Amino acid sequence: MEANGATPSILPPAHRKPRSGRRPYWFMPQGLNADITEAIKKGGVKIPVWVTGKIDDPVVAEEILRDGKADFVCIGRGLIADPYWPAKVKEGRVEDICPCIYDNRCNEDANLAFYPDRLARLIRFWAGKRSLRLNYRV
Repeated sequence: MEANGATPSILPPAHRKPRSGRRPYWFMPQGLNADITEAIKKGGVKIPVWVTGKIDDPVVAEEILRDGKADFVCIGRGLIADPYWPAKVKEGRVEDICPCIYDNRCNEDANLAFYPDRLARLIRFWAGKRSLRLNYRV
């Protein structure tokens, strides 16, 4: 990457498997990709490396940075669960953070927003009219 002129690198989630999708689940450990970014950094990469993957605990984020496992941490669903996460951490109100429970509802909601046909299927299901066709267009 570096030899080809890459700038800061954000690594894709390492836990990807065809059936698991692209998101960590509740049973996966916090900071699950930090060991991979640490190995990349120890391999002599000079460009900044970002880490993703279930980092919504400020203590875990700080440990990753302090231990040199990554140069930056990406917080995704932690910010969806509590948009004031950075402010609360800065103010020392860590106990006030509304944590993500990793049930993937935010991803389901995003899917409904981007794929309205799924919403139409859910409406038919909830209405008990599985055969009803809705002409729903965006």
